[in-house]
Amino acid sequence: MRGYMWDRSRAAQLGITMACGVLGTACMMAEGVADGEGASAGANPDSELASALGEGTALTVSGSEDAHHGSLIQVEAAPKREDRLAHQSLHSLDLEVLGGYLDARAVDDQEVVEVDDLTIDIGDIDLPTEVISADVSFTGIQARLAHPTAAPLEWDESGASAEASASLDLVVDWGVSVDGGDMHPLAPVEVESLDIILEISANDDGHPVVELAGFRDGVFYEWAGLVELGGLSLDVRAGHKGA
Repeated sequence: MRGYMWDRSRAAQLGITMACGVLGTACMMAEGVADGEGASAGANPDSELASALGEGTALTVSGSEDAHHGSLIQVEAAPKREDRLAHQSLHSLDLEVLGGYLDARAVDDQEVVEVDDLTIDIGDIDLPTEVISADVSFTGIQARLAHPTAAPLEWDESGASAEASASLDLVVDWGVSVDGGDMHPLAPVEVESLDIILEISANDDGHPVVELAGFRDGVFYEWAGLVELGGLSLDVRAGHKGA
């Protein structure tokens, strides 16, 4: 799941049909496993991974600095205009993931995965001058799961990996700093209907690893009538600390 997020090769690998453009256009995701390779819904594999998931697992989100397993987040920013967003004004920003945690468990004979908690700490978003002439940064950013979510699990035949598709809502807590001044808290923002795919496997030590890929098209926040944020995409990896 490493590499540029939600490029077309990645979409094909996950069996996703995507029609995405600039902010405000449609993005469709079709659930499925590429090429129909050996995944079966409702399986109850007798594997160490299934047992570990059944007991529940608390995982640490990898930061972006991890060269091999780092998490990635992108967001699109553009100036607010009466005629909506011109394509040439759209800027894709790479955000630094500082860490976080994810709590997940398998229930109903390992047929369903429940994500009970997800928190992602994110570095500052420095808006480019092409978006706004002032020195504006969003800071103190933490994205968290708005409420628990659940989805059917599809296991491979060996029980060594599983996959699930779902939609979840995130709440973003943050603040803003202008011209290097103090941070002023902003009201939390709810990012609704983030389509995700969870890939669950085990590392070399047998500990669960969860990779979460998600996309949410369209504008989800407008600041001061001047800037719009949207086109959120995530590629997040969570595992046991040090794994």
